Amino acid sequence: MTGSDAVPAVPVRWVSVGEQAVVGDSAVVPDLLESERAGVAAVIAASIAGNTAAAYASDWRRFTGWCAGRGFVALPAHELTVAAYLTAAAEQTRLDGRPGFVPATLTRWVSSINQVHTAAGLPAPGKSETVRRTLAGIRATRATPAVRRHPLSPKEMKELVASTRAHQGQGGWGQQVLAVRDIALLLLGYMAALRSDSLAQMQLRDVALHPEDGLHLTLRKSKTDQQAQGRVVAVPVGEHPATCGVCAYLAWRQLLDANVEGGRPAVIQLLRRTTTPGGTPVEHRCRTVDALHPPAFPLSPLFPVTGRTGQIGESPLTAAAIAARVKARAGQAGWPAHRLAQLGGHSLRRGRVTAGFRAGESAHDLKDLTGHASMDTLDRYRDAATPPGSRGVRLGL
Repeated sequence: MTGSDAVPAVPVRWVSVGEQAVVGDSAVVPDLLESERAGVAAVIAASIAGNTAAAYASDWRRFTGWCAGRGFVALPAHELTVAAYLTAAAEQTRLDGRPGFVPATLTRWVSSINQVHTAAGLPAPGKSETVRRTLAGIRATRATPAVRRHPLSPKEMKELVASTRAHQGQGGWGQQVLAVRDIALLLLGYMAALRSDSLAQMQLRDVALHPEDGLHLTLRKSKTDQQAQGRVVAVPVGEHPATCGVCAYLAWRQLLDANVEGGRPAVIQLLRRTTTPGGTPVEHRCRTVDALHPPAFPLSPLFPVTGRTGQIGESPLTAAAIAARVKARAGQAGWPAHRLAQLGGHSLRRGRVTAGFRAGESAHDLKDLTGHASMDTLDRYRDAATPPGSRGVRLGL
């Protein structure tokens, strides 16, 4: 059956994958209402992180399109079909001679194909020895270094925040609103070692002042917490008012509250009253605020889309938009193009972990902070922060 074939009237097991009906061989298709099918599909989709689900769907469309063009069966796919698909992709090159697809992309494609098959109750072709050896051969012949985002150091974070404040003082009220938001985004994302999608998903209800810890951020769901058990991450009061994440949050939260209460006039009035001459605060705002009123709209995004004129929207920034803001603020600080190319939303999370390792923070504490399921990823962060050979004893040479 190709991607465009209808489901035959035979015993099947089905699951929705985009517009693809998946056929198995152990049950009879129930005559469900369209609303019931949609409900089941929605629940299944909720078991996978949004970005991951989108990648799976895109990868599956590509695979079914390739199979249709060759006259191959996409579901269930034979292991040789998948191996041929990977080999064909590995042979593609760009205009500059580089491989068209890195091995990591091909590995993700196999994972997507496996996901569709296992969801349908079918064997995963990517787990076969044929496909495993095909991927191993591609990695051996076309190995390329993994793309890892530059980890922002504390010094670089100070530079980005200082530059943002300087431009805040030079721009109109719209640029001032954007600066307050971006400073809070940078500092909270960094101090809590958050992924871009976690920052994008945060709502006003997820942040609370804490008398001892500074802030408590509630992460309701993440890439490694698909069951939405949730966890709390603390953001301590910073050493310096200019880079204090708690102060930055309060400044942004007060602007959001002013916008709800009085719109643009209230926001402008607050900015005039609270913006420090010269742009750099010299006192901790968080030491003068013991509590905040509950937000009027607790389900509103913590970091909404904000226009150049300072108009605060209702939709949250996307993970891609957050990465773009990190690059934009670094560009504003004068970073050259080759350094900007190494930046992304993950630079905040990776930077915090790298800085923690350099400062002597334990791997156990950093794992608690990041929520990683295993130590494997943290080991890569540690190796980047303190490469083997730099951790040894002083040899007296």
